[in-house]
Amino acid sequence: MSQNPYRIAIAGLGTVGLGLLELISKNGDLVAKRTGRRVEVIGINARSQTKDRGLDLSSYLWVHDPLDMPDLKNVDGIVELIGGDSGTALSLARKTLKAGKDLITANKALLAIHGSELADLAAQNDAAISYEASVAGAVPAIKTVREALLGNRIFKLGGILNGTCNFILSSMESTGAAYEEVLEQAKALGYAEADPSTDVGGFDAAHKLTLLSSLAFDHAPDFSAVTVKGIEGVTDRALSYADRLGYRIRLVGVADEISARVAPMAVPKDGNLGSVTGSHNALHIISDQAREIFLRGPGAGRSETASAVMGDIIDLSLGHSRAPFGVGDRISVSSASELTETQLVILQISDEAGVMAALTKALAGQGVSVDQMVQPGGKDGSADVALVTHPASSHALVKAWTFIAAQDYVLAPIEAYPIERFGE
Repeated sequence: MSQNPYRIAIAGLGTVGLGLLELISKNGDLVAKRTGRRVEVIGINARSQTKDRGLDLSSYLWVHDPLDMPDLKNVDGIVELIGGDSGTALSLARKTLKAGKDLITANKALLAIHGSELADLAAQNDAAISYEASVAGAVPAIKTVREALLGNRIFKLGGILNGTCNFILSSMESTGAAYEEVLEQAKALGYAEADPSTDVGGFDAAHKLTLLSSLAFDHAPDFSAVTVKGIEGVTDRALSYADRLGYRIRLVGVADEISARVAPMAVPKDGNLGSVTGSHNALHIISDQAREIFLRGPGAGRSETASAVMGDIIDLSLGHSRAPFGVGDRISVSSASELTETQLVILQISDEAGVMAALTKALAGQGVSVDQMVQPGGKDGSADVALVTHPASSHALVKAWTFIAAQDYVLAPIEAYPIERFGE
């Protein structure tokens, strides 16, 4: 082994940072044997130097200011695990790249919002940006799109990109518990933050979809182009009726050449996405040569995410790097009104004679054709109706539900979920 080691400094010693140190300590010799180049940690940083992290850190150089890390002698790459789309994380990323050092990060928000600027800095200073750990944890989502499918034209990609939301929805589905109850359980288990809004609001998944879309469709990262809706309004009633009609509701991100959106969607129970439960992530890719590829696995976790970070470090140590994102201009994004889709819809109506006939007439009058419908018996003067539409424009469907929601016989907000089947 004649090559110099690849020297890194790690900013941020949370779950992933400590997992990375453990991985290097445990498997460093194996990596060196396989690649011919050792990975060496020459500096670490976190908010508190005295905090007990359950790991002996005395052998590492403590860097009190993370912004000093790019100035360390012989450092090759900075591992940014601070988080956030601004502040210290952004300043460190900028300084790292301006110094001609490689940036390894799991920070999807930073890249989704500032990716274009950082990519320009990397190009100007002969540095690299690697970020496999920013999407889907241990699942090689970025590497698959960025490298393995480089010879393909990708038509569509997407899937379940947030483990917190998937845990909440699949737990609601299996237990019948309400959203608020399961959210508290997710917090207690460490799946959700004290402020879970980034996850449950769909923004975390949208950050990830921004990066995947950039690579798949060859344009600069454009977070503003993603339409985002979270899971806060999903009810246990909707999950129950989805099951009766052959679907499960998941937070799904989908992108093609002209549109990108994240929203709760209905997916077939017996399909790939319908089988994904708990905190797992999944990615479905449709392309011209490889046809269909489906990836699934742990979307987070100490060792899983550290594994993805280590994969980036090893690639860079071997000189393997590519342009971090797409390089073209984004095609003008279509408005939601131009999309054609089927929907799963749940309504609560008055349980009175003639109301169902009035609803049917209203649907026909708005141009909505029904493919499937279930109507359980009424209770306490109300009745539920769950239906699946035939394909229609999103504009027509929104117009229809707006009209029907205004009718006196509709007793609760209408829940409408796009149905996403991918290639199934």
